[in-house]
Amino acid sequence: MNRHFLLVLCLLVLAVVGYALFKYNVSARDTAKPPEIPADVTDPPIRKVIEAKRAAVVADPGSAKAWGELGMAFDAHERWDQSQACYEKAMELAPANAQWPFLLAEQLNWRRKVGTDKEEAVRLYGMAAERTPPTREHTWIATLSQADLLTELDRPDEAAPLYERAYKSDPTSPWAAYRMAGLLAGRGRMDDAIHIYQTLADNPYARKKSAVALAELHRRLGNGKDADGYERTAGSMPPDVPWPNPYANPVAELRRGRAVLTDTYFAQEREQDVDGVMATATALADQYPSVETQLLLLRAMINTRDFAAAVAVADDILRVDPSAITAHSYLGLARLGLADRAEAEGRKADADRLLAQAAEALGESVRLKPDYAPGHLYRAKALLRLGRLQEAEKSARAGVAARPEEWEVYLVLSDVLTAAGRKDEAVSAAEQAAKLAPPDERRPKQALEVLKK
Repeated sequence: MNRHFLLVLCLLVLAVVGYALFKYNVSARDTAKPPEIPADVTDPPIRKVIEAKRAAVVADPGSAKAWGELGMAFDAHERWDQSQACYEKAMELAPANAQWPFLLAEQLNWRRKVGTDKEEAVRLYGMAAERTPPTREHTWIATLSQADLLTELDRPDEAAPLYERAYKSDPTSPWAAYRMAGLLAGRGRMDDAIHIYQTLADNPYARKKSAVALAELHRRLGNGKDADGYERTAGSMPPDVPWPNPYANPVAELRRGRAVLTDTYFAQEREQDVDGVMATATALADQYPSVETQLLLLRAMINTRDFAAAVAVADDILRVDPSAITAHSYLGLARLGLADRAEAEGRKADADRLLAQAAEALGESVRLKPDYAPGHLYRAKALLRLGRLQEAEKSARAGVAARPEEWEVYLVLSDVLTAAGRKDEAVSAAEQAAKLAPPDERRPKQALEVLKK
């Protein structure tokens, strides 16, 4: 009887202790404190949206949705540490939800890019792919993102079956179809690859990429006429729209203040909206004065060929930050533009002075960053026009060493070697430029035609 009583008592004690531990764990989980808003988040629209999402977590600390949305608010405004902590908490609270591991993978893959983040992103994309997607539109997005990252990491054998699975399940997906066509082409199944690329001819996500791929395939097959036609088609098309990503849309919708203006700036730049770019850049520089916003204004001025104003803005930036590499580079480009005008107006002395100043500014950009290929490229162009061929060749070769995958540095090297009378070397450099240039880029081929006549 006593033994039975003791057994019952022990079971009761264990039950009480177990319940207490359960309540403690639940309490600890539900009272986890959300990250504080960093003191440097001072833009009122940004602070307001983060505060609202943080208040939702404080009100319901056991809500995965509240934690995830706070993570998105931090993510939208580049507060990576706080965002990651929130996404991880949301993953803990909702272990079947695909959204939070996907968004953390996106952050590690595209934005932070340090240490082992890429490998962790592969794992998180895989985790998201194994979970139930929020809607049908989300299906295969995680799988395709994981496959693209594996391809980037030079692991094509792991990426290929993921592309195949996505395409087999949804052949209407432009992302999956484009990648599948690439696989087929690599396996020598040219007709099948061409057929898929042709189905994407009117798809805004892949029409330009597909036209470029078709030109390359027809060139490999010896169909020069078809290849030329696809090259012309690709050259006349606007850039493709980024792959659809419904996971990322809610993050973009939370962007406020300076972030929205910055997004608008780059969207207008892609659309070649000259007036819009200048208006947005001016608003950014006025409302959020900093070296970064001044650089965007400077970039807009270069792209709209307002070179005199660009020189003034570059000088302002360099007074504040003499080590701003991009400012030195843009200053050089502005002076190159002014030299073009002086030369067109017959002011040879002014043109030469401006070219020398451009070479000096671009030289400073590569002194600060020796592998800065644009600085070497445009400095070589300025020196070539001044007839300083030895210096121009040195700059062009430094550009090739810094970015051997860029066709333009080979083309300017070819121009320098041509001016130096070294035709065979010039032809070799132009051939390399033609090999690396996009199919719709005609300048290297034109240079070769002139050299070989």
